[in-house]
Amino acid sequence: MTESVETANDYILNVCANELNPDLASAITARLEKGKEAYGHELQPLDDTTKWGTHFDSWLEMAEEEIADAIIYVLTNWLRLVKNRTDNKQHYWRTMYIVKTLSQLHEAFNEIPSE
Repeated sequence: MTESVETANDYILNVCANELNPDLASAITARLEKGKEAYGHELQPLDDTTKWGTHFDSWLEMAEEEIADAIIYVLTNWLRLVKNRTDNKQHYWRTMYIVKTLSQLHEAFNEIPSE
């Protein structure tokens, strides 16, 4: 599974290249590069995430915060459509589908351990 991977970034890039659509893989690559530039190093799985504000040393808690942010952004986009009067039922249902899907991802976190 991860035997031939040198770094966390390499592993993530490998998974992205093999499992995700190219647009999302490209966005993740850009985020990894931005993080490396901002922090001066690649992802370090054994870092204590509490130094970035989590209550527990948990990468899954970090992901939970990002999912919460994603839901906020998606709903705010919907509100922008409403304010600009460019909303319609299809946009509403697509927005709610995305929000519910993100919620289901959050629930799935309970199925894997956080070390």
